[in-house]
Amino acid sequence: MKSGLRRAFRALTFVLLGLTLWLAWTNVLSDDSAVRAQAEEKARAFAGCNATCRVLDMHGDRGMLSTEVIYTIDKAGVVVVTCRRPQIAFGDHVCVAAKP
Repeated sequence: MKSGLRRAFRALTFVLLGLTLWLAWTNVLSDDSAVRAQAEEKARAFAGCNATCRVLDMHGDRGMLSTEVIYTIDKAGVVVVTCRRPQIAFGDHVCVAAKP
């Protein structure tokens, strides 16, 4: 009984370790140019000027669960775009824009 419980705990530990490594790779370490492009497009659409907007400043924060990019857009002010995956580790990023 004890060894079966120990094996199950060991298997769960390896699964959680694998999931953590996958989250770190896909959300933090890999190339995020597609996510940044999607975030910029969402910020420009939210500001209401699309391709004619002039972005004055942009800075962001990448985490294991979400990416947050803050844009300062000429004549529109500050727009915060948060991008997350629907199933934490899998699926395409979905970005939402809002005023801070």
